[in-house]
Amino acid sequence: MDSGRAESGNPRRLTRGPCLKFVTLTPAQFNRKLFWSMIVFGVVSMGVGATLTWLDHAATQESEQRRGWVDGEGRLYEVGIRRAAPNTGASYEMTARYVLTVGGRDYEGTEIAGSYRSNSAAGVRSLIVPFAAEAAEFSLEDLGPLNPERTWNVAYRPVKARYDPRDPSHSEILLTPDGWRPSGIGMTLLLAGTALCVLAWPVARRRKRCPPDP
Repeated sequence: MDSGRAESGNPRRLTRGPCLKFVTLTPAQFNRKLFWSMIVFGVVSMGVGATLTWLDHAATQESEQRRGWVDGEGRLYEVGIRRAAPNTGASYEMTARYVLTVGGRDYEGTEIAGSYRSNSAAGVRSLIVPFAAEAAEFSLEDLGPLNPERTWNVAYRPVKARYDPRDPSHSEILLTPDGWRPSGIGMTLLLAGTALCVLAWPVARRRKRCPPDP
């Protein structure tokens, strides 16, 4: 009889190491919980990473369009939350109104650099609270088709801004550090998620240890 086959018909593998013996591969040697946990975390990491990478790409394109804009200072006087447009990929977005003074003339603005959007109303509210503390007490259940927007006044808080010197009516305020990009985080999560999915199978296979020598 061939010594490389088990009498029961199950496949057998010759293992090498401190001891030499045949080990029967059985379903019990596969950790299904670990396998699926790695797959789920991997897919989630890849999804978040891909999203951040896309946002970085969009921010880069937006930056290219605003090349030549100069820095200024705006005075923020209103912030709010509203339902986002269907084509934005989010359910809610933060709104802002500010005044930019250039050459002694005031220009009204509503643009936020990078946009503050999210599928979570609570997430958008958390962005508003630093500018209007009373927003923390607002009930998100009040937002709906009949009441799609809620705003709060701000006492003309200075914020960093940038504008087109040829036409200062085109401007935006910056509520995050200038130059911040999520590309590093996005690519890291994307690679980590891919690695988790690739390694899930070999890691989940349990290796049968040889018994200690008598």
